[in-house]
Amino acid sequence: MINSRALLVIFIIVASFMAIAVKLFNIQVLEHDRFAKIAKNQQDKALVIKAERGMIKDRNGDILSYTLNDVSFFVDTRMLSQTSKGKIAAKFSKVFSKSEKHYLKLMESTGNVFLERKVPREKLLEFQNFIVDGFVSVDDPTRNYSYGNVASHLLGYVNNDLIGIDGVERTFDDYLTGIDGLLYVERDVQGRIVTVKDELSRKPKSGNNVYLTIDTKYQKILEQELKKGVDDCGAVSGIGILMNPNTGEILALANYPSFNPSEYYKVNDKVRRNRALTDTYEPGSTMKALTMAVLLDNGLVNEDEIINTENGHYRIANANIIDVNKYEKLSVREVLEHSSNVGITKLSERIDDRTFYKYLRDFGFGNSTSISLPSESAGFLKKPDYYSTLSKPFISFGYEISVTPIQMIAAFSSLINGGTLYQPRIIDKVVDENDQVIEQFESKRIRNIISPETSERIKNLMFGVVEHGTGKLARCSNMLVGGKTGTSQKFIDGQYVKDYNASFIGF
Repeated sequence: MINSRALLVIFIIVASFMAIAVKLFNIQVLEHDRFAKIAKNQQDKALVIKAERGMIKDRNGDILSYTLNDVSFFVDTRMLSQTSKGKIAAKFSKVFSKSEKHYLKLMESTGNVFLERKVPREKLLEFQNFIVDGFVSVDDPTRNYSYGNVASHLLGYVNNDLIGIDGVERTFDDYLTGIDGLLYVERDVQGRIVTVKDELSRKPKSGNNVYLTIDTKYQKILEQELKKGVDDCGAVSGIGILMNPNTGEILALANYPSFNPSEYYKVNDKVRRNRALTDTYEPGSTMKALTMAVLLDNGLVNEDEIINTENGHYRIANANIIDVNKYEKLSVREVLEHSSNVGITKLSERIDDRTFYKYLRDFGFGNSTSISLPSESAGFLKKPDYYSTLSKPFISFGYEISVTPIQMIAAFSSLINGGTLYQPRIIDKVVDENDQVIEQFESKRIRNIISPETSERIKNLMFGVVEHGTGKLARCSNMLVGGKTGTSQKFIDGQYVKDYNASFIGF
């Protein structure tokens, strides 16, 4: 007779087999589709193929910025046995010609450890069938700048995800960013790719290429000369712009000190900032050329009229207007040549307040130029309703007004091109990976400000500044040069200090 304990054991065994049978029936019949899908998903995988970011080129097609599609390799040491570590070290030693000891040392750390960073993508071929749990390769593209620091403030830079965060890289990020591709693959149980499903895959589409208006040759020259000027004068920094006055095209734009966009994080914001657009200053005596243009355009002066310049000292509304060089009398022509504060103050009194304001507004002051670069300042232009007795005289020689360098060169261009203000332009065109034009950027004429006749007269006056006046250092033996010098005290924390901004705008 079978005792009760034996019956219990037999019952448990039978019940267990019945439970397994029911579970198998569930898996193989009732939930077959669900588990088949899970198994397929474990074998099938969509691999993202990163699209290449577009290039930035100069007007001649010279490449300024491009992407290296590098890869990085890392391991999760928590998933590695000593045998796996030895296998990985041996493989990496062979591929990268470093000692196994080097890689074993790296893998002594706990967690995710990079073994090689930003190496050429071709190295992936060496690891095609290298399968070890905890070993991973990832796309790690690098943005490269062909000429290092050259045009750094124009080009800008990108973050680790290759998203533009300043300069052209930021403004034209949507154009430069491509569309990632997808590669659908089927893997075997060991994780090796056995099938590529082309019908489901999608090739990546590279980003568009952006052509700038600058010429790299001019840019390099400007940067070299700017550095030399700053060093020779013992200055803290400098800004230089080269612009075609008849189109608004920027041929070169530089700030010194500059920086390497690949290592932008090594310098502070003060160095990275494109001060030609972001920083405002009181322009000083360069403003006298614009004031003189207003006077000429309204028939309020003629070049040979004599002005009593008071031996360089003139008092108005309890303020002393002082000239560095003392003259009893000067012609209107000489007022500009010798940069007389007294002379331009007396002449500015002939201009109606609202007329003066309108001209200054038309020259572009008080508004940003809308150049295709980020963080541009609008400057400050006081409205005539808020003028004091001293406002117009002070504005006439470049105080009580704040401007950016890009505003000044645009305004000056209108003085010499026949009287037309053009929007400064840094972008020439955008083309796709097949070199087909996506968008062509044309010169934009904003408005006429002064007459062609006035333009010719003010040009001649500025030729005199270089030939006979304060701009003599700009003279060239093989060409006629015109321009206007400017010096203004810096205004810091609500007061004028002993430091100066010195500038020259020439043609």
